[in-house]
Amino acid sequence: MATITSVLVALCEALREKTKVEVFLGSPDDGVPGVYLWPWGLDESRSLRNLQGPPETGADRSRHAVVPPVVNVLVFVRPALTLDGLARLCEAREVILEKPILEVDGSTVRVMIKPMDVDQLSRLFSAASLSLSICLSAELQWTE
Repeated sequence: MATITSVLVALCEALREKTKVEVFLGSPDDGVPGVYLWPWGLDESRSLRNLQGPPETGADRSRHAVVPPVVNVLVFVRPALTLDGLARLCEAREVILEKPILEVDGSTVRVMIKPMDVDQLSRLFSAASLSLSICLSAELQWTE
């Protein structure tokens, strides 16, 4: 099964191929131009978790598969509000729309744009001490 890190690296590579600029994994740095993929949260995939039933106890515990989390990410570009920056953000969006399925290390991972409302974005940016700026919100969800 693919790890969170290997999936994020694969998505960074897909973004790099399309945008032809440096892609960084982590929170955005206003001083360094490029595309940033910032994983900011993990959620549980309720549909997959419910399909497996309750965790087993006793000696058979090893048979119970671990359900991978849903990874929430934001895609930023720096500089953000320039023609080139906005073009890079549009290209990042195209990557997700054109290639919504990643095959990584034997796992299939769905990449979906997941809009966030302004209040939720404001709280997230405030908690991370970032200035609110244009970005793309998505989630990564393992399908198997």
